Amino acid sequence: YGQNSADSVKNPSGWYAAFTSLGSLSQGWYKDEATGKTRLNTAKNTAELKTLFLDIDVGLNGYETDIDAMADLFTFCGALNLPEPLIVGTGGGIHGYLPFYAPVPKARWLVLAEKLALVCAHFGLKVDTARTQDCASQPRLPNSMNLKYDPPRQVVIENDGELGSDIAIEGALDAYITLHGITRQLASAPSASSGAKTGTGAAVVAGRARVARQQGAVHHAWRGMISSLS
Repeated sequence: YGQNSADSVKNPSGWYAAFTSLGSLSQGWYKDEATGKTRLNTAKNTAELKTLFLDIDVGLNGYETDIDAMADLFTFCGALNLPEPLIVGTGGGIHGYLPFYAPVPKARWLVLAEKLALVCAHFGLKVDTARTQDCASQPRLPNSMNLKYDPPRQVVIENDGELGSDIAIEGALDAYITLHGITRQLASAPSASSGAKTGTGAAVVAGRARVARQQGAVHHAWRGMISSLS
């Protein structure tokens, strides 16, 4: 378990759950002076990040199915003119990524993440806005297993997505924030309870069609899209 590596946890079934840091780390294991504990993947120890991150649940307080979640995410990105998202099916929902061409410093990433959380909350995309803004999130790795279920569920890439400019992504978010006069308080509000519409009927149908075209597609790698694997 070192910089840019996964933490694998084995259970008696023989399956593994694997997680990775969302960004690259400043150092290896270090002692937290405040608690005396040895730490690794923390906000303090995060140096750079190459992707924005969306944790979208399916089930209680989330979408009914992965298809519904992916359709809404495609609709969201299309409405804002954002790059096509990289999507990972976690077995209990989806993780969406908006990866950059190159890593950005943590301070820059935090600004972008807050804006994304603001926009998601207003738009009505059912995401965990706290995780959207957490640079120390540890997402599940594709081809690992989600051990919360019996039998365990495989974590798979559902859509390869595309790289984008952090400047262009921020421009799209800023345009939406300005147009709707969004305030910062929305960033901490649970998006799942938002009454905002997620798009027109035609846009939702288009999003579902986009998901349908992905069924059966073969995805070979994460293509180095997030800094922890590049």
